[in-house]
Amino acid sequence: MTDVPPPYLHSGRNKDQRQRQRRPYPIAQLQSHNAPGMTAATNMARREHLFTLSQLPDEILQHILFYLSPSDLLSNVQRISKRFSRLASEPLLWRHHCRVQFKYWDSKHRIKQKFLGNVGDVDWKTLYRHRKRVESETTDILDSIIAGQVNRIQKFKMIADFGYDAKDTLLRHCRTCETAVDVLARREATFPYSLQGLI
Repeated sequence: MTDVPPPYLHSGRNKDQRQRQRRPYPIAQLQSHNAPGMTAATNMARREHLFTLSQLPDEILQHILFYLSPSDLLSNVQRISKRFSRLASEPLLWRHHCRVQFKYWDSKHRIKQKFLGNVGDVDWKTLYRHRKRVESETTDILDSIIAGQVNRIQKFKMIADFGYDAKDTLLRHCRTCETAVDVLARREATFPYSLQGLI
């Protein structure tokens, strides 16, 4: 049994004819599909198929926002529109960040009762900002203590006044990586707080 030769060997068509047969559409039509001179109606039809976050319902957007960092929420998301500003300020969202970002809280916050209570009864966003401010100020004061000997006692007291709100930050500095240049200085600076029971 012999192989059947391709049809074009019997038809006598040349190479150009065979190539045209393989192309379902003329080249000109394919090029015009993406041409710069596309009509406004075509552009509008394409845009209608584009998907945007604003088309999602609030419930889905709220779920997505839980995966963004607090800094993104504060610096970017809430500035997009009034709707995103409202969604990025939801108490449930900021209670979540208060819970996962900070382990230790000063007793004045009565944080256990707040976590167990109605989420809408607490301004969680303001509380989160307070803790971030304490974190930033504690770090700045510690850096100042390490940098020089001036007013060290006063600076130690400033951090102690933050109470347990400063503990997360102090522990992080106390556990500075062994390869850090100032690892010993940071451990020395946090040592007085271990005597006070803060760390």
